[in-house]
Amino acid sequence: MSILKKNDPNRDEKIVANFISEAEKDNKYKKAYFSKRLKLSVTDLEEKQESVNDALKIITEESEFDLIKKIDEDISNKSKFELLLLKVGRKKLLDYISGLNDEECEALLYDWDLFGRPKQFLPEGQWLTALFLAGRGFGKTRVLSEAAIKFYKENYNFFNFMGATKHDVIDINIEGDSGILRHCHKSIRPIFKKNDMKLVWPNGAQTLLFSAEDPERLRGKQHSKLLFDELCSYKSVDIYDQAMFGLRLGNNPQSIIATTPKPTELLRKIMEDEKTIIIRGSTYENKSNLANTFIHNITKNYEGTRLGRQELYAEVLEDNNEALFNAENIDINRVKRKDCPPLNEFEKIVIGVDPAITAKPDSDLTGIIAAGRHINGDFYVFEDKSLIAKPLDWAREVVSLYDKYQADYIIAEKNQGGDLVESNIKNIDKNVGYKGVSATRGKILRAEPVSNLYQQNKVHHVGLLKNLEDEMCKFIPDATKKSPDRLDALVWAITALIDNSSDAYLKYMENRERQELESSNLREKKEVDLTPDYVRNMLKNFYNDDEEDDGYGYWLFILIL
Repeated sequence: MSILKKNDPNRDEKIVANFISEAEKDNKYKKAYFSKRLKLSVTDLEEKQESVNDALKIITEESEFDLIKKIDEDISNKSKFELLLLKVGRKKLLDYISGLNDEECEALLYDWDLFGRPKQFLPEGQWLTALFLAGRGFGKTRVLSEAAIKFYKENYNFFNFMGATKHDVIDINIEGDSGILRHCHKSIRPIFKKNDMKLVWPNGAQTLLFSAEDPERLRGKQHSKLLFDELCSYKSVDIYDQAMFGLRLGNNPQSIIATTPKPTELLRKIMEDEKTIIIRGSTYENKSNLANTFIHNITKNYEGTRLGRQELYAEVLEDNNEALFNAENIDINRVKRKDCPPLNEFEKIVIGVDPAITAKPDSDLTGIIAAGRHINGDFYVFEDKSLIAKPLDWAREVVSLYDKYQADYIIAEKNQGGDLVESNIKNIDKNVGYKGVSATRGKILRAEPVSNLYQQNKVHHVGLLKNLEDEMCKFIPDATKKSPDRLDALVWAITALIDNSSDAYLKYMENRERQELESSNLREKKEVDLTPDYVRNMLKNFYNDDEEDDGYGYWLFILIL
């Protein structure tokens, strides 16, 4: 390219021609390359089969429903090529390929309908926005490139692109490995006019290229389709509205967004729009097309972290400033399972249980949390096994967790079920340690001391406890309506582990009790001496065994059945 003159009026076209020529030399779209692609797909299928076999080995740790769901998802995510390979086998498919000439192999290689995974196709039906929320490496750029090619074949004009920066559009969406020029068959490949930032297709249709850095260039521009790459990385959210003002050409204007999510106001607005269809995907769905070193590094560094949930699994993670617990704090203090101290270093381990009274699909969960206090005074939350289940089924889960972590005892709220909660658990194993507690104080007051420990960086989650953490970070005092069952079980467990002789904890509870007394005007009736002994007695209310319960009849009925 260095021999090209800067003042050459056809310089852009020559650069693109040179680029395409080099690309074709590298890839050599011949049978050999096609066969290599076949072998990669075979390897991917074999790896997936291994993952299914691994799942079968640990079937005792997963419900039958979850296992079937995993296998179904594995099948449903295959391309037609992979399904064909699975159906006819490697030999028959290779025999078919060997009978093709180079041109036919080349045509097949550009057949997106053959190689695209189901989640990479545009959705059917009526929609304004197709939102591809997917992890890094999912194949989002390829989705946009193939969508542009599809729009050209359907005779649209001004199906336009936007990226975060001008360089991103050029280097990724146009000239990149998953870009338009790389995946257009030479018979329909457009000319890239870099100075004008547009593509000109063989039939005269144009694709204008925009960057979020230059909103002024959007003024007066119209679009039949708009393709947004990595929308959540745009520095200005106004650029999206500016672009959408011009989405007015033809009888079916649509926008396609492919992005790794961030909890922005713009993304929330798009997701909540009834005309938006959301397609979700993870990094691992495109494993066969990603380097092994990449997969190894992301698994090592990000699997089981909050950042990994966003960047790999495309979850929209949000913190609420009014919530008692903060996701960033949880993530900072998280430890990997392999780095968790051994069980013999824990002074005390308990299983917290918040039992539900029904087992219908829309019932509350029975919260089941395993936690321990280390000899250094820190707290570790080992596992969340909360579930909707019949009493004997959740009792089995509780006892299993008790045995697994060699717990000191099970601590269960007995407001619903009374002494029959204990009977239910001891029907599974009469020798387990058990302590029943009654909730004599509100959820907020019970949770605040535990929240305080989190803020002091004293609590560590072992691995990713996704559902528990989501519930914790959504719990807003006086606002959360649905019972936070996992959180309740966690609070019972951590409260049981708290060293009540701790000066800091006693001081906290002393201040909290004084505030409660003042707010209820009780101090006008009787002055209370808030000594450490008084606070210790007040703490015993967390474990009041003498209160009557209303759930006796229900539990007796369950046990009789």
